[in-house]
Amino acid sequence: MYLDDRTDKSFEMRLSTTLIGNRESKVESKVESKVESKVESKVESKVESIEDRILELLRAQPMGKSDVARALRKKRPDGQVHTGINALLANGFIERTIPTKPNSRLQQYRLTRKALRSTESHDEK
Repeated sequence: MYLDDRTDKSFEMRLSTTLIGNRESKVESKVESKVESKVESKVESKVESIEDRILELLRAQPMGKSDVARALRKKRPDGQVHTGINALLANGFIERTIPTKPNSRLQQYRLTRKALRSTESHDEK
């Protein structure tokens, strides 16, 4: 009788631990996936918004990286500004004012016709 009671209790404890453990791991994985998706969406929206904001600034006039950074309320060009400008250059939405000297201290960026067309069509909607 003593052995049976002990065996039953240990079995119950293992069963409850397994059930609770499975529930906890499912809850943890759901929480982790929600947190990851929120972080990813925030990062993606920030990248998109920085590019949109740079396009909006350049719509008024050509600007250098330092001018863009100051207009975005940053002390100096940071990773976001560099990434945004490089992405816009790669996609053909902006171009350099001095294409032969990409590292010139006088370098500025302006919108291309492609960007002007896409912003005009976006404004019409």
